[in-house]
Amino acid sequence: MNEADSKCGGAGVRQPLLLRADEVAHLVSISTRTLWRLVSSGQFPSPIYIGGSTRWRLSDIKSWVDECRSGGRRDLRCESEKQEPLRPNDG
Repeated sequence: MNEADSKCGGAGVRQPLLLRADEVAHLVSISTRTLWRLVSSGQFPSPIYIGGSTRWRLSDIKSWVDECRSGGRRDLRCESEKQEPLRPNDG
């Protein structure tokens, strides 16, 4: 089966265990092009290939996000999330 009960979504809520590229990109708020760039540079978990399909394990994505939040990764995406927001000129 490709779904599992969500621990944080309440009883009966199902989440897929394997995600497509567009779903992963949406989940981490990046474009699919950026997703593939990060994968190619080794800064993002590698997908798995099943027949003609490319998928990511939800657990791998969650681990990557957790590492970014804890400061355990020094990836381009993780670093950009820590930058101060831009402010308009007062001038």
